[in-house]
Amino acid sequence: MAPDHRFETFLTGPMHDYFVSQTHFEVNGTWPYGERSHGILGVLESYADLLGVPPDAKIITDYLHLLSRQKLKGHALCPCGSGKRLRDCHSDDLRRLSQRIPSFMAKRMHATITPRKAA
Repeated sequence: MAPDHRFETFLTGPMHDYFVSQTHFEVNGTWPYGERSHGILGVLESYADLLGVPPDAKIITDYLHLLSRQKLKGHALCPCGSGKRLRDCHSDDLRRLSQRIPSFMAKRMHATITPRKAA
């Protein structure tokens, strides 16, 4: 399905959410969904929360790299950094995450935090 680029969709989606959050902040002095850093650090913080891991760029990158595969293989090194094989460490967690995060989405997320190589 193609993205909906109508102005009405923009107003009832991101703009609505922005103004609701801004109003909440002005009334209560806090952001309704917490506060994140700006730029890539904020992206890493969001991904860490989604994955349930520490906000460490290498760990997040390794998790997303595995999740971007069509199939998880137990002999791969666990992305947590323990040095153990996936089957002996966080395989259950990765399988649950793969049910929530499709491989195409993990690839997109991985691309946003992986530096591009110069041609």
